[in-house]
Amino acid sequence: MARTLEMEPDVVLMDVRMPGMDGVEAVAVLRERAPECRVVMLTTFDDEEYVVQALRAGAHGHLLKDLPAEELAHAVRLAHAGVTQLDSSVARRLTAFLPRPEPPRPEPAAGTPAVSLSPRETDILRLVAPTHQPGDRRQGSVKFRARVEG
Repeated sequence: MARTLEMEPDVVLMDVRMPGMDGVEAVAVLRERAPECRVVMLTTFDDEEYVVQALRAGAHGHLLKDLPAEELAHAVRLAHAGVTQLDSSVARRLTAFLPRPEPPRPEPAAGTPAVSLSPRETDILRLVAPTHQPGDRRQGSVKFRARVEG
């Protein structure tokens, strides 16, 4: 670690498993002592737990060692530019853990209120809202204020 800090590298390729200090721990140390240094985990392990730990520690990517040399050189340039990279198989598995967005709600049918009102609220609205007769060109509106407590 001392030698790495002396060299002041822009980008470090770090293995997860190393003698003496775990790669994730080393990332945290580098981020603390050399915050401008970008660290990309380069490993044979595609375990989601390692990936998440490394990213939380400050790694700027997680790539597998079987990456062709040309792609690795490109990955180093991207890391230097601040781009976070994940191996596609790792990214696919990580996204499986993310919550899925709710499906879009169907649009209410014409004439159906966009908000569900209780029967009492509907009665009050009928009492305070201006009545509309067919052919009546006047436009009425109801303004109300609601306070949400919680």
